[in-house]
Amino acid sequence: MMPSKTVALSTLLFVGFFVVALGCEMHARGKQLFQQNKCIECHTIKGKGGAVGPNLSNVGARRSRDYIVQQIKDPKSHNPNTQMPSFKDLSDQDIKDLVDYLTSLK
Repeated sequence: MMPSKTVALSTLLFVGFFVVALGCEMHARGKQLFQQNKCIECHTIKGKGGAVGPNLSNVGARRSRDYIVQQIKDPKSHNPNTQMPSFKDLSDQDIKDLVDYLTSLK
């Protein structure tokens, strides 16, 4: 017996809501990590934060995911004179969540 269109649509909407909610949660954790690790003291996002480092308001539109990961782990690989410290001691999950947040900034 084929499921009705209503059941199929309800299932699709539920899955879609779950994916959106999960994405928002990941971005929230990344945003929290951004603040906890004091990134906001040097970087501006949407008019808030420091001005020592680049404005990251649209970093997700300008930089690839791999670039951002490398910048977090080894910022001197992109600019030997950078003042940004390395955050290579963050867990892989923390870096993933932080990068998820930053790549969402477009």
